[in-house]
Amino acid sequence: MVALLALSLLASSFASACTRPAGEGYRTDRLTVGRLEDFESLDPLLLSGSDSVTIGPLVFSYLVTVDGRGRLAPDLAEAVPSYANGGISRDGKTIVYRLRKNVLWQDGKPLTSSDVAFTFRQVMNPRNDVPARDVYDRIAGLDTPDARTVRIRLRAPDSAVLSYFFAPDGNYTVLPEHLLAGLADLNHAAFNAMPIGSGPFRVERWSRGDELRLVRFDRYFAGTPRLREITIEDLASPETLLLQTRTREIDATFSGSIMQLKDFQSIPGVRAVRAPLYGAALLAFNLANSMVADERVRRAIVEAADLPRIVDQASGGALTVRNAGRGLYGPDDDPSIPSQPAPDLAGANRLLDAAGWKRSGQEVRRRNGVVLAPALVYIKSRPEVEAFAVLLQARLRRAGIALSLHPYTAQLYGAPASAGGPLFGGKFEIVLLEVLTSIDPSTAYFVDCDRVPPQGFNITRYCNPAVDRANAAGLRTYDPRARAAASAAVQRLVARDLPFVPAWQQADVAAFPTDLSGVDPSAFLVFGNVARWHFVGAAGRREPER
Repeated sequence: MVALLALSLLASSFASACTRPAGEGYRTDRLTVGRLEDFESLDPLLLSGSDSVTIGPLVFSYLVTVDGRGRLAPDLAEAVPSYANGGISRDGKTIVYRLRKNVLWQDGKPLTSSDVAFTFRQVMNPRNDVPARDVYDRIAGLDTPDARTVRIRLRAPDSAVLSYFFAPDGNYTVLPEHLLAGLADLNHAAFNAMPIGSGPFRVERWSRGDELRLVRFDRYFAGTPRLREITIEDLASPETLLLQTRTREIDATFSGSIMQLKDFQSIPGVRAVRAPLYGAALLAFNLANSMVADERVRRAIVEAADLPRIVDQASGGALTVRNAGRGLYGPDDDPSIPSQPAPDLAGANRLLDAAGWKRSGQEVRRRNGVVLAPALVYIKSRPEVEAFAVLLQARLRRAGIALSLHPYTAQLYGAPASAGGPLFGGKFEIVLLEVLTSIDPSTAYFVDCDRVPPQGFNITRYCNPAVDRANAAGLRTYDPRARAAASAAVQRLVARDLPFVPAWQQADVAAFPTDLSGVDPSAFLVFGNVARWHFVGAAGRREPER
């Protein structure tokens, strides 16, 4: 409380000196955006997470991108390949992309299919420190019949390739062959700090640990961007993001803490909204652990927890279990399938009794002399996570469950089993797992039987052959309706077996000037349509002194 009060007083003391009067703004062609921490690189092949989805659409281009509703849309390609437009062969093993005409790199050179082929080779080059090769490694071959045609051959039909192959799910954008050819690897290329892309903005200056300055690329294939300049400031903490939005040192942020939503909303001239992420916080169980291997015990824990109540209390109303499944299953989430049982303390007690976990009065439950004391593993990080853990512990105590709390640093939490990592080493009963997901609806990476660590990310050790079959069926078809049906089948089975339950959809705060038009904080790629962002009704605005 003392620190927050001090921060509030500091912001107030700066207000008269550093803020601009209500209704005034920076020049209509410049925008300063604050984000947490610096970029690791400016080469998309070496990026993932927030770095990738920031640099990718600002400086570079994908073959296909994604619109605000989570649907694939053309970028460098003229169209998203489909059966109807001839981009997908009848056997589903050949996919053809036809590039737009007259696409230029920011140095004026033409972008061709040869650049796509070159970038694919770099993804697959074992010398390059790319974060992942998922889906790319399922491509049997690639050829370029002409300068505007890219044809890939798959070993088997695989619909995930559409959102992964030089598309947002796969992180990577197309790189310029004429600037990078001949290098043994790209890990330390000068290009990584001063790249040339084909996107709406080009890098003018990158001061590591300080700021990235971008200026518009007037010959961008989708039209000259309406903003002339974007500066991205690297800030140290969520508190600094809030403070500098108040003092108008930054215009916008898209990574504000959800716990500060009301604080951002109180700033004059700023629109602050909840920006949902493709990601979810899951209460997940280790099915290889005897304490929670019984589905009745898992169900009892969820029923006793009353997740709607504790998520609301832990986040001060900023987060909710409503639509939590959307954070995991994405656009194919079926809201008619309850992702978790309703709160029911009496029912939880009956389930635990039936499973052999007995209690006398208010004592902790025991079975064969063993105390029902599962461990909850989580990352010691944000206040809502800490509060959730404490509230969960208190709620489960009412059912005779002695939940113990085990917070970890992020590094150890996600470490390999050999380094003592609890997730991959299976050293937990319950975990609060925060995952970022993809546009593609397949959950095979997370639930299929053959993805148990170290072969994958199935940290719950869940195995249901029917789930594997449903995921496989979804990947074999390119029909969106058939894919949605396969995803619904997985959702129903998971809801029945309860290897995990979605607790909330992850979200950040997007805060930006009220007169900045075109921003869509609900989009998978916030910067996906940045070329169309512009200020409205602000003729003659003057830029205040910095």
